[in-house]
Amino acid sequence: MNGTMSSKDLPIEIVIDILLRLPVNALIRFRSVCKSWRSIISSPNFITTHFNNNNSVCSGSSLLYTVVSSQIQIFDNNTFDKISEVELPSDCQNDYRRIVGSCNGLLCIEILSYQCSHPFKYALYLWNPSIRKLKTLPNSCFSYQCLDEKTSVELGLGFDCHTNDFKVIRILHLYEPVVEVYTLSKNSWRKIEVIAPWIFTAESPVFLNECLHWRAIYPGEVWREFILTFNIHEEVFGELMLPDYEDGDATVKVYKESLALFVWGNLDDDEGPDCCYIWMMREYGVAESWVKLFTIVPEGRFWSFGFDNEIILKTKDKNLVAYNFENLNFKKIGIRIPEDGDLFTFTESLVLLEGENEVLEQQKSSD
Repeated sequence: MNGTMSSKDLPIEIVIDILLRLPVNALIRFRSVCKSWRSIISSPNFITTHFNNNNSVCSGSSLLYTVVSSQIQIFDNNTFDKISEVELPSDCQNDYRRIVGSCNGLLCIEILSYQCSHPFKYALYLWNPSIRKLKTLPNSCFSYQCLDEKTSVELGLGFDCHTNDFKVIRILHLYEPVVEVYTLSKNSWRKIEVIAPWIFTAESPVFLNECLHWRAIYPGEVWREFILTFNIHEEVFGELMLPDYEDGDATVKVYKESLALFVWGNLDDDEGPDCCYIWMMREYGVAESWVKLFTIVPEGRFWSFGFDNEIILKTKDKNLVAYNFENLNFKKIGIRIPEDGDLFTFTESLVLLEGENEVLEQQKSSD
């Protein structure tokens, strides 16, 4: 009697449970084992469950991505060790390239070109670096000929957990604001009738509690600053009050699953050293719950949140350092960010794997 056992001898429930525990790169290889495994791994339910399990069990292993030239360099968010380099898709290697969002394993990339010697180009892509899959978003509800270098375009990427779907919102300030939403499952744009007389700050929104968040200004006799929200599921706008913070440059971020505000200003007076005030909204949506957590005098400019009470700072010589809130220590990371570099938190996923006819598979770079 043969004592060996193959995967065919295992109940399907056990096979799925084992596969759900594997990393993305292993699952990509195992799709070629047999048709049933390929079907399981490519199914939307498996992709969602795998991401949720990976995000809850290994939340501390999210990665930091830096866009450098035509590459994305991947670093572990705890040790800051370099894991791999991924070549950007050729369609996304452009003089003006902007990553406008990172959500559940997807990056939203905007391409703009106003060069006189070339035709105007505007394109949006969804890219999953983990599986090297790229999706080109279709044309919008309006003609791109309306755009020029003076047009303000605000973008945001979010995930609707009620419908298990990704959405991209785009707000254009033309003669009057135009708001439209792209839905991945339908692969189409819809125009939303809404009054949007806001002026946005030059930063990408953050995604929290099913909403995108921008720091915005409402023009009027007295300009009013606030946080503009957009609920991805209900597709409605809302407002959140900001704290009465110090004079300086403010940036909305997410810290420990809460809305946060980083304010860069001067300590005591205009002649004092640069400092960073960190505010957090302890109860989401409650203006009175804003509290100032820290005031620090850093060695560089705030870049992104890390883990374990750390923030990532970029020094004047473009090197990254980690500042720990608890022991008040700075730690050199050993990562240098060039002028065109950027930094994002990222969690790997299988998103876009099921849409094989709709995406462009990129050749994997060696890790």
